[in-house]
Amino acid sequence: MATPNEILDLPMDPDTNDARASSLREYVIALLSIFVEYGEDAIKRPFGNSGWEYDLYEPLVRAGLIEGEFDEETGAWSEGPDFPQGRALLLEAIKNM
Repeated sequence: MATPNEILDLPMDPDTNDARASSLREYVIALLSIFVEYGEDAIKRPFGNSGWEYDLYEPLVRAGLIEGEFDEETGAWSEGPDFPQGRALLLEAIKNM
């Protein structure tokens, strides 16, 4: 099992996420910053689209921490991530930042 810091330090490709983050930690900080700056209006589409949750789960899938499959070529999900398990891991990591 990965530690909270290991989870938050999972790499992300800044060219494929709307926060332009290179780690989950950077993504979470960008997300929280938007929520604080823009309030509840930003919850559904903080980066201009509603797919932001998938950005959070992709590093977890790539690291083998949760189930899910996506096409590397297109970046499309063929089988969505395990949201309940992913949420539990992310919440634990965030609570221990």
